[in-house]
Amino acid sequence: IYSILAITLVGTSASISHGGLVTFNLNSPNGSFTGSNNYTQTLTGLVDNGVSFDATLSVVGSDNLTQTGNSNGGLGVADDSSDLVSNGEYLGFSLSFTNVSGGTLVFDGFDQAGFLSFQSGDAGFLSVDNSATTTGDNFFTTTTGGALETFALVSGFHAIARADGSGSNSFRIGEVRANFTGAAAVPEPTTSLMFGTALIGLAFRRRRR
Repeated sequence: IYSILAITLVGTSASISHGGLVTFNLNSPNGSFTGSNNYTQTLTGLVDNGVSFDATLSVVGSDNLTQTGNSNGGLGVADDSSDLVSNGEYLGFSLSFTNVSGGTLVFDGFDQAGFLSFQSGDAGFLSVDNSATTTGDNFFTTTTGGALETFALVSGFHAIARADGSGSNSFRIGEVRANFTGAAAVPEPTTSLMFGTALIGLAFRRRRR
């Protein structure tokens, strides 16, 4: 049985699903920048299985980050003539959570990324590190333009454009999805409840006598 994931947003936007799934919308004006190549977005008031928490997505770019808000919007890198991730550039994604209340919480990992401004036949990679040439830790390759891609859970990843010198393999990331599992705390019997139970037991014992 899935729990309902409730959310309260402060200056941000997200999609809500069942079972602890949270989608970060990377279109402008969501999130904020720290320096030129660091971006964060915090979603507050999330609840899963009775556990409340705040989640912060952090993104690091290979160079200056850009953000747009149109239909092909999202995060890109402004290091060449475009504001897209292109020619070996990358975006690195990680997540943290705070203010956990009502139980315990586990971040299971990311499992979706939305590639936008992407032409069919272009190549984009998802990798554990920030280089597509170290193929051993590349876990996903897409050549489908404008696609929301789903992959096996991973705790952090880099979205990398194939380096071909032309900048033709280019994209923005418009959204990413994170998975959480909350486990509500089991209430412990209160002192008054235990004392009351003891009195009932004592009264019953006296009555039997």
